[in-house]
Amino acid sequence: MRKILAVGLLLAFLLLIPSASLWADAIDSFTLTGTFSGTTGSQPFAALPFTLSFTAPASPTPFNSVVDRFGIDVNDLSYTNNGTTTLGPGIIAFITSGGFDASSQPGFVPSDTFQVASGGFSNPVLFSGPPSSPTFVPGTYSLTGKGEYCPDANPFDCVSEGFSGALTIAPVPEPCSLLLLGTGLLGVVGAARRKWLG
Repeated sequence: MRKILAVGLLLAFLLLIPSASLWADAIDSFTLTGTFSGTTGSQPFAALPFTLSFTAPASPTPFNSVVDRFGIDVNDLSYTNNGTTTLGPGIIAFITSGGFDASSQPGFVPSDTFQVASGGFSNPVLFSGPPSSPTFVPGTYSLTGKGEYCPDANPFDCVSEGFSGALTIAPVPEPCSLLLLGTGLLGVVGAARRKWLG
């Protein structure tokens, strides 16, 4: 029994070394689920659900940072609206007073001018630390703001309306952590089996 425990502790120690080195590269997932609603001119604007999601390092290195915000590039900005899902590169600006602005980069379909902006509204701050070296704070947050809804590929058909929604920031499990957990479970099962057979 002592040999099993010793081997298990040794394996855990060896697996913790790469896991600790990967901690700095931990990834967070961001998912904003909301509804556009309001009026366009004199025409009522039907409530339309949308989902915006992307991943980013838990402690990113901004490509620029100023007193009131910092910006990061993302490659997996996913946007679902009116039954259409698109995926592409984007730019996210996190605001020190609360919320964030997300916009697509050229080549994003159906519109090159897609935006969801919650910065400048009464929204919670989503990170700790200064804009030059931020760390995201996992949790679920209520956000309000404005966004651009594009019903088709014609940018002239896009309208800008208010939205409300919920943003979830959650850590993405690391492969090394999962491997460590699996090895630990195997060790416990092996020890229990040996004890049962003995």
